[in-house]
Amino acid sequence: MMSDPGTPWVSRTCHHGRVKVLLTGGAGNIGSHTLPELVSRGHTVRWFERLTKAKRRTARDLPPGVEVVWGDVTDAAAVRNAAAGMDAVVHLAALIPPEADEEPARARAVNSRRSRMATGGRCR
Repeated sequence: MMSDPGTPWVSRTCHHGRVKVLLTGGAGNIGSHTLPELVSRGHTVRWFERLTKAKRRTARDLPPGVEVVWGDVTDAAAVRNAAAGMDAVVHLAALIPPEADEEPARARAVNSRRSRMATGGRCR
């Protein structure tokens, strides 16, 4: 569940409850609902996503103002660059079956170890 923009945490940490958010996995099941919710609450969203034909099509239909940055969450430098200037990282990128079963090492890298490292440990 997302924090209400008026909660003390958001008010103390951000500019009038508005947050600049780097969102990974915005095309996934949870991310596709999170992205429009963030935008509807007035937050600035930068969508960091691995480039595929399907995701390029999805990017065409994003709400106005969403910035798209193509990259891979296992690339620490790409994530650091994408996170520059952001107040928060919402890490929802994940590899799930059947891809995760076919590429277990990549699944571990995307779902935990490397993505935490790439985001500077800001993923919770």
